[in-house]
Amino acid sequence: MSDGVLLISIPPAGIDIAYHDAAAHHPPLQPPLGLFYLYCALKREYPEIQVSHLDLNICSGLCSTFTNYDDYTKFMEDALKQYMEKPPQIIGISVNFTTSHVFFMLLAETARNILPDCTIIAGGCHITAVGEYILENTDLADYIICGEGEAVFPELCRRILAGGRGIGDLSGVHWKGRIRKNAAGKLQAAALPENIDLDFRLYPEFMDMEFYASHSNFNSTLSVAPEKANSFSVMASRGCPVGCSFCASALMHGRRPRWRSLENISDEIIWLHNTWRINCIIILDDNFVPETKALDLFAMLRDLNIPELHMIVLNMSVNHTTKAIIDALSEAGIVDLSLAVESASPEMQKKIGKNLDMKKLEYLVQYAKSKDMLIKLFFMIGFPGESAESMRQTVALAKRLDVDWITCSIATPFPGTKMYDEFVNLGYIKDSPEYWQANNSWMERLFDTEEISAKDISEMSFLAVLELNYGHVRLLREGKLDVAEAVYLNRVKSIKNQLFGFDMLRRIYAERGDAIRQKMTIEHMKHLIRTDETARSYLKYADLLDDDIRNVLLIESLQAEGEEKPNGDVFAGK
Repeated sequence: MSDGVLLISIPPAGIDIAYHDAAAHHPPLQPPLGLFYLYCALKREYPEIQVSHLDLNICSGLCSTFTNYDDYTKFMEDALKQYMEKPPQIIGISVNFTTSHVFFMLLAETARNILPDCTIIAGGCHITAVGEYILENTDLADYIICGEGEAVFPELCRRILAGGRGIGDLSGVHWKGRIRKNAAGKLQAAALPENIDLDFRLYPEFMDMEFYASHSNFNSTLSVAPEKANSFSVMASRGCPVGCSFCASALMHGRRPRWRSLENISDEIIWLHNTWRINCIIILDDNFVPETKALDLFAMLRDLNIPELHMIVLNMSVNHTTKAIIDALSEAGIVDLSLAVESASPEMQKKIGKNLDMKKLEYLVQYAKSKDMLIKLFFMIGFPGESAESMRQTVALAKRLDVDWITCSIATPFPGTKMYDEFVNLGYIKDSPEYWQANNSWMERLFDTEEISAKDISEMSFLAVLELNYGHVRLLREGKLDVAEAVYLNRVKSIKNQLFGFDMLRRIYAERGDAIRQKMTIEHMKHLIRTDETARSYLKYADLLDDDIRNVLLIESLQAEGEEKPNGDVFAGK
């Protein structure tokens, strides 16, 4: 069995050769935890099988310079050629996001050319949703695994390496000519493992821990200054009982929550901190239910008592968050509260299956403010049949709640979700690889609807984020300048040409009376205007800036374009 298995992690972001702003287009980097679980399962069951890992996430920053698909193919060819002398017998690729479809397609085709004798196994959420098409209409994979793979992947690998006999009785495994469906007409999924404790000490065998400690999740943190943050992702549970129409989590993980043991989670966090100097833990769970388990988790985090360890809970459900949970978060030293709201419309709340209690939302926000927490809310606009007025109501609610940060995502239909089927039935998209290949971003609408055009919904979303996150900022009004500085340093570290992020830093330094840093920041903003097209594009929203800095930047822009300096009164007033 010396040929072994090669596991390949691919970026979650899409490929769009017409767009190269990697910071704006790519989600925050996170460790490939799903593929690592498969690695652990394989090493536990069959330690004699040699397993290698090729992590294309680490190199994916190069992709922002590519101008055609040949560049991507060459990138993948170079990555795979190192395995030509002693090729693996199996290649395993995890494709969790539809945005990765083109990357997966090019990678699989390249692997067929470079390592033609390899057996390709594909899995992940996207593959679970579209696996039938992949098998029946392409040669991108020899086998697919639907659902979580730990229970079946090791045995599938062993049987392939032993000659391929007996694969037919493995639940959740499909191949061309052998596709099995459940009573609902969906592809049969593998059994969900009950024990999801993690062999975290195997991390260094699998991934570059130094890289992930210093590069992952900056966009997810509000309160930790980026130069001080070595962050890493931890998942405490799987399974979400809510079943929102826009989410495919239940397709992979089911509705029933399954939890790791608190001892396993605690041991991992202590090990990450002591061994890899991790001082910022990002907890990634889809939901935290039941409440008793959540309270036990946050009590355990409180009792860790590790100095200078910051913990961020990425997402909380309004309906499953209580005063007791906020108290437990606060007692654990967790100062960021992130709540998923989506829509302000009761009709939309019911339609998307969220059924959020709006009065409870307002109570939780006010209570979290009383606990001196930073509050981040997630909103979404553009659901099937949603009116423009309903979307404006959502933006108005975000303004009224007066929190520290919002996201305002555009409802993007992905295979495996109810919302995808709704948009297909309405005729706005086709259930086809052409649509999957066109999907390169979570923040981009590819089609007009009867209610709103793709251009207008994009503008509404972007403007809401600028107004609420960079305009009337609560932290500034309340004089919390150190926290505000950490928040906006994180923004500009993640998106280096974010003009409004630098403007917030300018305002913070002005409030402090720090004239030197204020001047340095203004000079950097002027430099961005002269040298960066994306930074200049923010001037479309110059009316949101203070009069003085707006005039300086607009004049700088005109001079950069070779135009004469305008009269002083051209930009006067708002």
